Amino acid sequence: MQLPIGFCGVQVVANNEQSRGLEQFLKLKRACNDNTPRTPPQS
Repeated sequence: MQLPIGFCGVQVVANNEQSRGLEQFLKLKRACNDNTPRTPPQS
């Protein structure tokens, strides 16, 4: 199950408005993507 785009998108945009550049936006976006729950492989 993946999080809806809005869940991370809204948070990232809101934080980016207070950030000082695109670097912060990319960092937040990457952190958001890294936090996406993944199903562990079952063998």
